[in-house]
Amino acid sequence: MMTPADIAAAWWRAHKWGDLPMITIYERPDEFPDEYVAQLWLMRRGAPVMTGMVLKAATLEELREMLPEGLHCLPREPGDEEPIVETWI
Repeated sequence: MMTPADIAAAWWRAHKWGDLPMITIYERPDEFPDEYVAQLWLMRRGAPVMTGMVLKAATLEELREMLPEGLHCLPREPGDEEPIVETWI
């Protein structure tokens, strides 16, 4: 299990290497039906790359508190998959 510090370090490392890191929050996805999940994604050469880095929490507020400071929230888009709540960049 990742810690908030692990996600923050990976975020800044990806940013430093020229990738665009994003954290997508999911509400009770199939893999974790009792939790909210934050998944780190990287935009690399224009294509999204899923990482295995996730944070889990019982509530959305608890999960948001775990995210690195200074991020900007993008609300859910109409075409997003059902469990997606929001994405942070």
